[in-house]
Amino acid sequence: METVSETEQFIELLLVHRRRIYAFIAVLVPNAADAEDLLQETSVRMWQNFGKFRPGTDFAAWAFPFARYAALNFHRAARRAQKRVTFSSEVVEIVAERLAASSWQLGGSR
Repeated sequence: METVSETEQFIELLLVHRRRIYAFIAVLVPNAADAEDLLQETSVRMWQNFGKFRPGTDFAAWAFPFARYAALNFHRAARRAQKRVTFSSEVVEIVAERLAASSWQLGGSR
């Protein structure tokens, strides 16, 4: 029997749940290019912490806090730079918590 490496396991889970994680981010950061950038940033953070993921649990649910923090940092930086109108930290937190706590299944999972 072939053993699946940690890297392969992470990539497989990320590919299966990518749309769900992206949709979560896109609700918090409506610009598609910014959302894609945050997905990449979130993926890097998730990989750095993948040793803390418990196999058999919901990978997307595990990913959502990483995405939430990336979105919060994005909005804080945008406000500091006064580049564009952006959600307050409180709004991002409320939306992220409600999405994560709901039975939200956009994009589905396997």
